[in-house]
Amino acid sequence: MLRSDDPNYAALQGFFSKSDKSKPILVTGIDGFVAGVLVKYLLDAGFVIHGTWWTHKPDHWNDMHGMKLFRANLLDQHAFDEPMKGCSLVFHSASPFVDRHGVDTR
Repeated sequence: MLRSDDPNYAALQGFFSKSDKSKPILVTGIDGFVAGVLVKYLLDAGFVIHGTWWTHKPDHWNDMHGMKLFRANLLDQHAFDEPMKGCSLVFHSASPFVDRHGVDTR
């Protein structure tokens, strides 16, 4: 977590204070570590989150106020139509795992 003496702390706080909190933010790959840390910051700052997951539904987010979860396959061109509705910003932290045959094996 960022501490107040971290050089990025002021930039992040500035972003939070200037952003429109009435529109959701989409965070992809919400079942991953990086997205999880980001979501905690965004929720603490009062943002509404649309989160996508693919392999492991993140049960720890189920009861969080201000969050809506969507299952989405990155390789499906329409998978993000619904999660993106109304969003003002996207943090894209998801990545498909493609094996040598071009198949998402997860």
